[in-house]
Amino acid sequence: METLSNVEKEELLTLVHRVDLKMDFQTIRKMRRQRFIDKNEKYLDTFVKFLTQANAFINHKKKPFKKIEGVNFKL
Repeated sequence: METLSNVEKEELLTLVHRVDLKMDFQTIRKMRRQRFIDKNEKYLDTFVKFLTQANAFINHKKKPFKKIEGVNFKL
């Protein structure tokens, strides 16, 4: 597990006290369930698009597609 440098710690401490950041997270918290639900129907496509955009935003590298093989799948 990596430890934070002193500069990173200071940056986090300054972010914690920003009012606009707190308001943004409150808005996200309020809207998190409403974003993908319309008339009690969940839209998987909208959710997948959101995850794709969020992944691009946080700059994760895309993983190569691996074909799933098999005949008996259970959830």
